[in-house]
Amino acid sequence: MPRRQEGLFALHNAQSGLVADMRMTRSSSIAQGVHFRLEIADSRNYTIHRMMDSGGGWVEGGDPVVERELPPTVSFSGGIGEGYEFNTRGFLVDPNVLQTLTLVDSATGGYRTVDVWPSGQVSSG
Repeated sequence: MPRRQEGLFALHNAQSGLVADMRMTRSSSIAQGVHFRLEIADSRNYTIHRMMDSGGGWVEGGDPVVERELPPTVSFSGGIGEGYEFNTRGFLVDPNVLQTLTLVDSATGGYRTVDVWPSGQVSSG
């Protein structure tokens, strides 16, 4: 019986997981009535934080709710340190323009994108 090679699906799985986590971040903001933020920690890791209202703005509320590591051959091509914060209506807080994250697979040379719209919608590119 043929076996599936996991390495061939690393990029697809990373993109699907990032889209799912971005959508979960947005829906948590709406459902819980607080801001949530997905942050690109480094070239292979990202975190999701629940934010707290400090009376003058939203700040991270402690330890990450979720921490994720991309597959070994997959990395972000940019955006290190950037965050994608969603407000209680599910909109992207700032900047108010389309944001595109690019994932690159060093084993295959392939790449895939994830688009985050100001309206909060997230799509695979």
